[in-house]
Amino acid sequence: MGRLEYFVSDFYLFLIVNILLIFLFIASMFFLKKADRILRLVTAVILFFLLIFSFTFSAFELYFRYVYDQSDGLGFLKVNKKWDERHVVYNSSFSRDKEFKVEKRNGEIRIAVVGDSLTFGAGIKNIDDRFSDLLGNKLRESGKDVSVYNFGIPGIDTIGEIDVYKNKVSGFNPDVIIWQYYLNDIQIDNGESAKIFQKNGKRSQLASKLSDFSYFFDFLYWRLSSKYTRTTGELSNSYLSQYADPKMFDAHKELLSGVLKKINDDGRKVVVIVFPLLSEVGDNYPALAVHKNLDGYFRSQNVEVIDLLQFLSGRKSTELVASRFDAHPNEFVHGLAAEKLYNSVLRLLEK
Repeated sequence: MGRLEYFVSDFYLFLIVNILLIFLFIASMFFLKKADRILRLVTAVILFFLLIFSFTFSAFELYFRYVYDQSDGLGFLKVNKKWDERHVVYNSSFSRDKEFKVEKRNGEIRIAVVGDSLTFGAGIKNIDDRFSDLLGNKLRESGKDVSVYNFGIPGIDTIGEIDVYKNKVSGFNPDVIIWQYYLNDIQIDNGESAKIFQKNGKRSQLASKLSDFSYFFDFLYWRLSSKYTRTTGELSNSYLSQYADPKMFDAHKELLSGVLKKINDDGRKVVVIVFPLLSEVGDNYPALAVHKNLDGYFRSQNVEVIDLLQFLSGRKSTELVASRFDAHPNEFVHGLAAEKLYNSVLRLLEK
């Protein structure tokens, strides 16, 4: 289907309404030319304002359907589907990356990056701007024969990442594992998060129907609602409450210790990079104690660990996130992560 055919099939209802209003306006002026002056004036004003409203609404609808290009970190907004269609391409291994080669070249150093949507590059339009790809370029520029494979999958936690490592990553024989850690990785199941999403994602039947019909209305609905900010805050509180539970945190550390031992037994080196809750970064960052505990734990396991929080102090969260509706790291944070990883990976390769 060509672009014109797609546009007509996708936007035909708005086109029909505007054409009908134009026809109605012209027809009314013709048939009411002998009618009372007040009637003609009132009819003209009403139809004129309907036309202006319809044209204006249609113009915004055009913008949000075909021009607006920002992601939605929670997946509430309709525009997120368009963003994915424009910017996300999967390889044959179902990763958002170039094609992976099973056969390893002589002298080739392979680095596998395991993580969730942050590694995947949610909110990042060009995969070359992700920390994994930036790291690969920096290492190759330094003379290293390196291939960096990105195994990021949105929505997974530590259990899911362990499964990815065992069933996908190992088959490509990497030398170094970069394990991207985010504070929601402690979740053993997504039951609490699912409840938060379900509760705050609810809309009235009318709002739901209007959102299904219009990208513009859908954007306005979430822009004017406090639900989005509330969802982000409730999710953060849910993660932090699990770290505050000694039994849950101990169970999580036991899980992490198991996979770190597995990586070590496989003869691979590992770097852990911890991303903070970017939407909460500021003077009163609520997860400071969690970061300190995680840093102490990873160091007790003799693991190279990078905590990005210490490099982001003094910055506003709006300088760090992908967009108003997406708290994933932006290009600046990905660049910073690549810079810090570069030094750590070089140290590992020289050992």
